[in-house]
Amino acid sequence: MRRMRMSLMSLIAIAMIAGPMIALDAEAGVRFDATLRTDNMRVRVGNIRSDYYRIHRRRPVSVRRHKVFAIGRHDRRIAYRIGRYVNIPARELIQLRRYGYSWLEIGRWLELPRPVIHAARSSRSWKRFLRKEERLAVRMAYRHGRRR
Repeated sequence: MRRMRMSLMSLIAIAMIAGPMIALDAEAGVRFDATLRTDNMRVRVGNIRSDYYRIHRRRPVSVRRHKVFAIGRHDRRIAYRIGRYVNIPARELIQLRRYGYSWLEIGRWLELPRPVIHAARSSRSWKRFLRKEERLAVRMAYRHGRRR
């Protein structure tokens, strides 16, 4: 079985190398492209020019088993701030926190930038963050001819 697989791979490699050479000698416009994908990598061989690019995929939020964590006053305040910001009931965020998710994981699930989560952890930082957002909104309104 292994020998058969190796000989098949050798034939494919020879065809991949000899194919473009024959096409170049014949001056034909033959294009080919072969891609091998595995879980960890992707190998692409061909005579079609393509720009190199990399796709970063975000890891999904992992499923937590039946653990229940105690929720303190601090967690409730953070949930309230984030809930008001994204217009989601704080109960849902508290439920996720109770299941053991960190605030950064919850923020990633809600597609929030990290500065929002970091600001929500402290009332002073949160007020500063909201003032900054308000100034930006006012600036954008003036830029488009709308005033308060």
